[in-house]
Amino acid sequence: MATESYIQNLIDTNLADDSDILPSEHRAVEDALLGEFFPDSVKIEWNGTSAVDPIADIVCSTATLPSSKCQFQILFTKIGNRVFYKGAMGAFGSSLQINNAQLATFATELYKPLNNLSSRSIIISDGSSNVVPNVIILFDRTQGIKIQGGITQGIVSLHFEGSYKVAN
Repeated sequence: MATESYIQNLIDTNLADDSDILPSEHRAVEDALLGEFFPDSVKIEWNGTSAVDPIADIVCSTATLPSSKCQFQILFTKIGNRVFYKGAMGAFGSSLQINNAQLATFATELYKPLNNLSSRSIIISDGSSNVVPNVIILFDRTQGIKIQGGITQGIVSLHFEGSYKVAN
């Protein structure tokens, strides 16, 4: 995953005026552009007690999660300066009980939403079209990824998706 400044630096360096551009230098620029058009997704995942295959850019908030009561997975796909996410959360046992929990924080700028731009997604219960009332998932620059509102008994799994804008 490249940032706009990284790609611009590649163009300025590898495709400089009055230079003998090597094929490998030209390929590096094209590969960076191709990676932005067809990016790989990254995933954060919490298995109930710890993060699974943690990544440096988005960190699960182990101190605030209701350990051993829930699990979640969120896929992020960054295309240019837009991040698309799709997530699911499930319960261990009979149901979820979560109240205003922080799921993760943004450790780097790569996936961090722009200032004053956050994404709020409604949460769908059990894969149906039933919206969980008074609960949203928030993707925010300073607060990270949070569930706002309380999820009470009777809900076994949740789904959410949306997008937000990043600096580059």
